[in-house]
Amino acid sequence: MLEKGVRETTSEAGSNNPGEKGATITAINDNEKSSSEHESATPGPAANADLEVQLGRKQLVVMCIAMALAIFLISIDETVIVTAIPKITDEFHTISDEGWYGSAYLLTMCCFQLHYGKFYKDYPAKWVFLTSIGIFELGSLLCGVSPTSSVLIFGRAIAGGGACGIISGVLILIARSVPLTDRPLYTAGVSSIRIIAGVGGPLFGGGLTDTIGWRWCFYINLPFGAIVAVIFFFLYRPAPENRPKVSKLAKLRRLDLVGLILFIGSMVCLILGLQFGGTSATWNTPRIIVLFTFFGALFLAFAAYETWLGEEATLPPRIAKNRTVMAASVFVLCIDAPYYAIAYYMPIYFQAVLGVSALQSGLRSIPQLFGALLFSLLAGLYVRKTRFFLPVVIASTVITSIACGLLSLLTPTSSAGQWIGFQLLVGIGIGLGMQQAAVIVQQTLTPEDIPLGIASVTFFQASGPAIMVSVAQNVFNRKLAASLQAEVPELTLTEIINTGATKLVNLVAASEKQIVIFGINHALTWVWYTCTILGALSVFGIVGMDWHQLNKLRARK
Repeated sequence: MLEKGVRETTSEAGSNNPGEKGATITAINDNEKSSSEHESATPGPAANADLEVQLGRKQLVVMCIAMALAIFLISIDETVIVTAIPKITDEFHTISDEGWYGSAYLLTMCCFQLHYGKFYKDYPAKWVFLTSIGIFELGSLLCGVSPTSSVLIFGRAIAGGGACGIISGVLILIARSVPLTDRPLYTAGVSSIRIIAGVGGPLFGGGLTDTIGWRWCFYINLPFGAIVAVIFFFLYRPAPENRPKVSKLAKLRRLDLVGLILFIGSMVCLILGLQFGGTSATWNTPRIIVLFTFFGALFLAFAAYETWLGEEATLPPRIAKNRTVMAASVFVLCIDAPYYAIAYYMPIYFQAVLGVSALQSGLRSIPQLFGALLFSLLAGLYVRKTRFFLPVVIASTVITSIACGLLSLLTPTSSAGQWIGFQLLVGIGIGLGMQQAAVIVQQTLTPEDIPLGIASVTFFQASGPAIMVSVAQNVFNRKLAASLQAEVPELTLTEIINTGATKLVNLVAASEKQIVIFGINHALTWVWYTCTILGALSVFGIVGMDWHQLNKLRARK
């Protein structure tokens, strides 16, 4: 608390204070000379005015390590199952559910994001975060002990519901415990951890599956999740909050359960339609038409209901109409979605087209990991130093679009230099932009609205991959079926769709194996085209952003 009587200054540094109006500004000696560069690099009391909890440096480091571990666990869970799916389908004697092992996790991450914004706004962040860890741990335990495929899918859905609360919580807790000028760097650290876990997930899952069994892909979460919960419980001690007293019934009404049900229903219909359309059923069959019709009806009902709720909506109109928030949300959707499609389908190129093992395919993905990790950190340092974010997001869009387009040039005879260089460029492009949206929102909104703004960004960040994985699966299956049925007529549609990509060559004669390999590569090319288009569409997010320094954004809103 600043003492009364401190002399206020009217310097430019004071006018750029990101805190609320009327915040007391520290006195500056008359003979003290301070440059704008020094102020932007060194946080003073004004920069820390909106912090909910003040931590010493050592405490902050320990808590950030715990949050990094939490992010690592939920991020690796998004892709760890990719290399374990063949063993899972062997144990449960079914391949019809394999698409849901990944989609169930991403779907609940998407659907609950906006509602977690309300949880963090209306309830103590500490207990919401700890509850999210508990839900994630419960889902992981169910996956590990699952006796049937249905229980595994149910466990994945529960784990996803907890995971989205963790990722929203980490970003919100950074905003509440890290000084304003340091947030871009800390947020870049979150991005780096997600990149490492996302790319390393298939390699990690393959190693566990081949040694101690696929169930340990989920059991491993339990002890580490408990460590995070214990550290956070003892270290995070927020100051008493001045929340208006609201009855429990009123809080329950504000959770917007009707909107949640409508939105989940619409997303389930959309993903089912995208997975089945054009593969197991043609686009004009009644089942597909009904699914898309219900998606449209439920989503419109959700939008109308949220508009009617006004300020009580999951995403209030003043947040939804904020140009910067919506621009950042569109940008992160278009940048994040290709990352997951490439993470899921690049191993197919290595294993089915080039014929290497699961472990080797994981090792060959390191260039993408290296590029994304390095340039995510460099982007955070650049924004922290210059306070300008727009050059970084423009570079991200340009490089991501070009890099995804270059992936379409890969063939069964491509050199190591090509797949290394193209992956490196993909990592650079996506790494530059992956966390900039969260940084922009944190420094655009008031502290009270940051949870809702971050919920919007993380919602789009989760919905993009959830939808994109289904779209990529649909594109790959349709193009593969069309290519192989034209070249190898004896292969039926059922055999093509229900056989793993790496095992397709075992269904044909030796003279036709190359035809199958080139058919798989052709289908992958269309996946890369889809990623290119989506990366280019991120430009529509950029046009809604302002060319201003981050510390001036909040004052302009």
